[in-house]
Amino acid sequence: MISRSAHSAAVARRFLAAGALAAAVAGAAAGCSADGGAEGTGGGMTSKEATAQAAAQSGAEATGEIARPTSSSGASTTSSSETPTPTPTEVPYEGTGEWEYALEASAPQGDGAPFAIAVRVEKGLPVEIDDTADFVMATLRDERGWQDLDGVAFELVSDESQADALVSVASPQTTDQICSGLTTNGYTSCREGNQVALNANRWLGATEDFDDLTVYRQYVINHEVGHALGHAHEYCPAPGSPAPLMQQQTLGLQGCTVNPWPSVA
Repeated sequence: MISRSAHSAAVARRFLAAGALAAAVAGAAAGCSADGGAEGTGGGMTSKEATAQAAAQSGAEATGEIARPTSSSGASTTSSSETPTPTPTEVPYEGTGEWEYALEASAPQGDGAPFAIAVRVEKGLPVEIDDTADFVMATLRDERGWQDLDGVAFELVSDESQADALVSVASPQTTDQICSGLTTNGYTSCREGNQVALNANRWLGATEDFDDLTVYRQYVINHEVGHALGHAHEYCPAPGSPAPLMQQQTLGLQGCTVNPWPSVA
């Protein structure tokens, strides 16, 4: 079970309120690709998505009092890799801007078209690089993931210049810098270009709707890499249904249940 702070919940509410209000006033696109400011096709939330999110939340965006659905998890979520790193509740907001890379490459597994992944962790975070890389690759290669659906075979490369997607676990500040064309507000993750930036606060603390940190990490990896593969956002089809993987589940479930796998929904 993940320990969550009131601070994280407050930040989430402020982020949602500010994003919805900004979309309503300016109608601007902020293409979020990781859950809230970065779960979109470019890595942030479009004005249409922000408006839809605001309507679904039944909230008063002016006050930031967002009604969140009851937490529920219905999908099978076991992984072939242990969850990397213990789960402290606080990480430094400001990053070092220096990186540690996964240096042990692994060949594509499967018959699909090779899709190269590089993994790095910002130095100064309580996140271990090799465990993180192992978890990322185990998630992407899981039979419930993208490989069979999209006809790809994920490989791990040590040189980011060879990567189709560079996956970074980064401080909130550095995540915002990587996602500078989007709206992440120190809270969400994103995909922009070939970069997948995973906010360390979410990596280590998930959100209040996710009772299992492993499940959240599987979700955010598959969601953001899904954007790198060309998939756009989706929405909860009906209360009680598994959330589509490409739903912005970090921002709320809208009555659906958590789901980290594209083959489920």
